Amino acid sequence: MTSSNSHHVLFERVLWTSNKELNRLRSTSELIPKIGVVAHKGLHRAIEQVPPPDHHMLRRINREFYPAKKDTIGTIRNLQESVGLAMDNPYVSDLACSLGLLIMGALELQIPFIEQGYLELDPEYGSL
Repeated sequence: MTSSNSHHVLFERVLWTSNKELNRLRSTSELIPKIGVVAHKGLHRAIEQVPPPDHHMLRRINREFYPAKKDTIGTIRNLQESVGLAMDNPYVSDLACSLGLLIMGALELQIPFIEQGYLELDPEYGSL
């Protein structure tokens, strides 16, 4: 049997648990998939962290974000969309927009590793 890890899509822990709003978002169950250990280690070698947004952008993200029930990839896509909508606010600074792009990019880079991790645990994953 293949070993698995619970992966927090929003990591590093010390950054994402620094306040209640960040921690609540990080604790969304759909953003904590069980994936194979090999894929999990590869993910963390390739992606150092997902930078947290500033508190203004975080509030905007939380207003727009909703998890896709029992669907990690769908929830990541919804989170990316929420970040994009938060960046579309006329009061967002250029720096906050740059940070938003980094967040969306770090989320996007995780998807192939998560899918690989699902395949490690279930070779039938994704087949019709």
